[in-house]
Amino acid sequence: MQVSAGPATDKFPVVVTSYEIVIADSKLLQRYKWKYVVVDEGHRLKNFNCKLLRELRQIPVDNKLLLTGVTCSLHSSSQSQQKSM
Repeated sequence: MQVSAGPATDKFPVVVTSYEIVIADSKLLQRYKWKYVVVDEGHRLKNFNCKLLRELRQIPVDNKLLLTGVTCSLHSSSQSQQKSM
């Protein structure tokens, strides 16, 4: 992906992306201060140490939203981990 990116002080309101894009372009996404990052396929967040969550922690963002079309049946510890994302 070839995009001219501004300095990290640029502020963008929102990005809607997918699991694969977060993993592939996390360095690019880290260049901006986001108000919201919306990630589709949130059901792929398997545990507190998964690659998606590690990459999301590196992106400067005020709010994160995971979208999923899959019914989530999680143990209470998994639910608290997702809430603390």
